[in-house]
Amino acid sequence: MSNLWNFMRSFVFRAAGLLALTCTLSLSGCSHEGPKVVAVSGTATHNGAPIPNVELTFHPAVGRPSWGFTDEAGHFSLNYTRDQDGAVVGKHKVTVRAKPPGSPEEEFSGRSSAPPYMAELREKYGDAADSPLEIDIQEAVSDLEIKLD
Repeated sequence: MSNLWNFMRSFVFRAAGLLALTCTLSLSGCSHEGPKVVAVSGTATHNGAPIPNVELTFHPAVGRPSWGFTDEAGHFSLNYTRDQDGAVVGKHKVTVRAKPPGSPEEEFSGRSSAPPYMAELREKYGDAADSPLEIDIQEAVSDLEIKLD
């Protein structure tokens, strides 16, 4: 009888240990949740005036970019995916391009009615490799000012 009792006690202890190990591993972050993304919004200006109808793209060193369009007052909010707003935590190169004023056909036909300063902004901030604008996002921000001067 004592052999059976020792076997049962050993089995219970081993099962409890295995259960504890499984719980510890599952709670220790073995699952992949993706990069840390925080909310980012603010205003884009050129020579002190808000810039309407531009697309801002934040290109992180690693990972997918975030993008947002300015409204008539220059306000923007970044999108990370179709279902998630914000940007990945870290340093980003920022690019700017004119938001198409109408249909996709109008953008591709070259009949864009972008303001004259857009050519200057596109030249300076149009390519992520050459853009001098770098922003470090470490936490959620709702009042980020992008000065495109």
